[in-house]
Amino acid sequence: TCGYHDNDLHYYLSNAAHNVLLVDGKGISRQAHPEVLTWELKPGAEFTAAKVKNSTCMQQRSVLFVKPDYWVVVDHVSGDADAPTLTRLFHLPPGDVKQDAHAVRTRYADGDNIWLHAADGASLSIREGLLSADADGNKNVSTPVAVFESQTALPAALCTVLVPFADEKEIPAKVERVDGADSEIVVLRIAFGDGRTDWIAVAPTERGLKAGSFSGKGMALCGRIDRSSQQTAFEVFGVTPLAKPPAHSGP
Repeated sequence: TCGYHDNDLHYYLSNAAHNVLLVDGKGISRQAHPEVLTWELKPGAEFTAAKVKNSTCMQQRSVLFVKPDYWVVVDHVSGDADAPTLTRLFHLPPGDVKQDAHAVRTRYADGDNIWLHAADGASLSIREGLLSADADGNKNVSTPVAVFESQTALPAALCTVLVPFADEKEIPAKVERVDGADSEIVVLRIAFGDGRTDWIAVAPTERGLKAGSFSGKGMALCGRIDRSSQQTAFEVFGVTPLAKPPAHSGP
């Protein structure tokens, strides 16, 4: 703890110091045991999902990486609460940010930036957080935290799109959440300025998925239509058995 005050240490140990989802301002207890559901790598995309629960709430976070362009983070929340406030925290490196209605982007003069968009209508605010140390060795550095907040009935399915970019033309022209018969399945249409359109679907369990002209059974799918209306990529992800650690043979 050398170099830190008690208040700083308390902050770094808290849920608020991490990229998590809070339910009515509270995170999952440290005594809860997380469960990894799947982790699968394919040529066009990668997908993983894990869940954690306590006596009153279950949170499942799924992350789809559409190579090499962007991430889709989906949070499924269920539990006993009537209409809790759900808060997603994303800590950004020190620097200025530009805030829109449902999106925020960093504004670094050099290097890559990142754009975050709530594809569910959540309100956005920027809070001040702390970075334990920066690249120059400075400790307890002030840093912006993007806070997406919504009050909704459970079960809920929230979605955040994260796009790294060197040129603002790489930011999607439109991210559209598409309603379907199953409210727990997040379906997105992501249109880019160069004419590409990606279709995404993410579910909490293996289900029949449909997004645009793409369909399949699994937990997630992603497909791409190019500017000439031709399908150029398609991946489906289901529950895959995870590799077990090797048996311990030594003393």
